[in-house]
Parts: sequence; C-alpha cells; structure tokens
Amino acid sequence: MFRIFGSIRTASILTALLMLTLLAGAVSMPFSEEYGSMNGSPLFRWLIEKPLPLTWWLWLGILFLSLTVINTIVCTAQAILRRGEGKDWILRLSPQIIHVGFCFIMLAHLFTSYAGLNGYVFVREGDGIRLDSQSSMILSRIDYRIRSGHVSEMSARIDVVKGNDRKSYVISPNNPAFHDGFGIYIQRVSLQGGPAALIEISRDPGALWALGGGVLFLLGTITLTLRKLQLSEV
Repeated sequence: MFRIFGSIRTASILTALLMLTLLAGAVSMPFSEEYGSMNGSPLFRWLIEKPLPLTWWLWLGILFLSLTVINTIVCTAQAILRRGEGKDWILRLSPQIIHVGFCFIMLAHLFTSYAGLNGYVFVREGDGIRLDSQSSMILSRIDYRIRSGHVSEMSARIDVVKGNDRKSYVISPNNPAFHDGFGIYIQRVSLQGGPAALIEISRDPGALWALGGGVLFLLGTITLTLRKLQLSEV
C-alpha cells in the first residue's frame, strides 16, 4: 500500500478520476433545483440531508480527494526520507512545501465543509437574529441615501450580544464586521414596508488554514521555478 500510494501513476489516475467525477456533476447540476441550497449550509450536512442519487458524485469526489491527499503525504514522506538523493536542497524541498500547502488547503475545505456557514436574511431596525447558541445580532439602525429613486449609499449599526457582553459595529458594503469567527455583511437595503437590510452571515473555520496553505503553495512554486531558471542559465 505504501508503494502504491507513493506512486506518481496513482496520483495521475486519481486526478483523472476526480476530473471525470466533477465533469459528471457539472453536467447533472443544471437539471436539479436542489443544488441551489448547497451553499447555505455546511457541505456535509447538506450531503447527509439529500438523497444519494443527487449527491453520489460529490461523495465520490470527496473519496478521490481524500486518496489524493494520502498520496501526497506518502510522496512527501518518501522524498524527505531519501536523504542521499540529490544535493540541491532547494530542488528537494520546494515540491514538498507545495505538497504541504496543498494538504493545508484540503484541510481548510474539510473544516469549512463540516462547520462552515453562509446565509442571508432580511432584518428590520430593532430586530435581531441568532448567530449561534450563545450569540445574537441586533440591527440597531439603518442609514441610507436615495438618489434617482434608488438607494445609493447604505450602512447599518449592529450590536452583537453574547451573555452580558455587547459590542457595536457599523457595517457598510465595503466594511463588514468580524466577530468570534462570524463575518457580517450588509448587501442591500429594501424600503418596501419600512427599511430592512439584507444581511449576510458567514463563518469559515478553514480560512486561516487555506491562507497558510496558499502561502506555502506559492512559496514552494516560486522557489522551485527560480531555482530551475537559475540552473538552466548555468
């Protein structure tokens, strides 16, 4: 098994199978409206709630991705353990840094798929919504300007309450609020039946892992490319 998962051929086969699976999903998605709710809840919760004939390709894609991560870890371990092969440590370590970055990005997707959140709700002045079992958000005030019959500028004051703690924020389209892992955004203001703001609530527990993975992936790619260019000029 170690030899199989340490093979580049295995990586190529898994990549081809993953691409075919995603292609099948891309073809089937337009024929079902149930995919429209996929971004409103954590991926794994959505997958469990939906029937297998609708989600089979996503489960299969997760399987192939998981095997690809195992393949990446084994290949990285093999490359690090081969101490006597190659004296150029930059050429040896740069691909491994790329591999670690890839694994971090996959781990970020795992965290987000399990506990992520993204939803929209209209909130009127004085009303509130629950963020989680301990925190609530209250929309204290909506400010806006009307130009040519349309809302041209908007902002809102919100209060996030957690137990006896209360913290205030002013949010606008380019100035969201971030509190305890939640991102709170104002998307638009509706004046029908009184001012109400469309609020987006999101939580991405994998964001920092994805950032770290992206930095490592970029760093490994740059060092590997520069080193190869340097050697080609010698």
